[in-house]
Amino acid sequence: MKSIKIVISAFLEAGEIIKKANLKKYYILPGIIGSLMFVFFIFFGIKVSNYLWELIIKLFKIDEFYYWISWIIKLFLTMGLFFLYFLIYKTLLLVVLSPILSYASERVDSYLTNKKFDISLKDSMSFLARGANIGMICFIKQILVMIVLFFLEILIPPVVIISPIIVFLMQGYFTGFAFMDYTLERYKFTTKESMKFLSKKRTYSILCGTIFNILMFIPIIGIFIAPIMTCVAVTKLTLDLINNDEEYEKYTIIG
Repeated sequence: MKSIKIVISAFLEAGEIIKKANLKKYYILPGIIGSLMFVFFIFFGIKVSNYLWELIIKLFKIDEFYYWISWIIKLFLTMGLFFLYFLIYKTLLLVVLSPILSYASERVDSYLTNKKFDISLKDSMSFLARGANIGMICFIKQILVMIVLFFLEILIPPVVIISPIIVFLMQGYFTGFAFMDYTLERYKFTTKESMKFLSKKRTYSILCGTIFNILMFIPIIGIFIAPIMTCVAVTKLTLDLINNDEEYEKYTIIG
């Protein structure tokens, strides 16, 4: 319960921080990029879904009498593809936005702590590479979990009831980590150390990522507000988690 209050408080403060730290422009560019990618994925998703739908009908030779069965199959197919598309879309979006959001995170850090950071072009490329690396690690893990759930649904049908919840929370877990890592990298955490931090602070990561996912589902404006609001809120939260944990005292001094 304490973690829920802390995370919600961080998100409630995000809007004020964005205003005072002069970060309003970061609503626009990530939103435009996200919107363009979203349109592409919708177009691509419809094409793939229709192709698979027609393929299933041909392979199983579903006639009019059994046509209603194909609609049930399509329902499960659509659900599975939805989670897969959203996972791929979100992973690629966060990788593409990593230099922008990492810089925004640094601005928030400077505003909150008065520390000065010298972020070069080389550093920006490093953020992009690290974002791609962590994004790929998280993507593979999520795909493996989804595959396991798929086979469990076949063997144990009732699992289909809880599998969407598991997938949603799992996506929140790894999404929250992606945003936490902007701060962790700035404070010289290695990828392995970041993973350890994630494991220790998993509740916060799940909550932050879940809020991001919910914000993304708000029609039109969600794509514009979700990246920067989550970035600001998670940066503040991650700084607090580092500063209030003796294990991570050494990271509070930039080396």
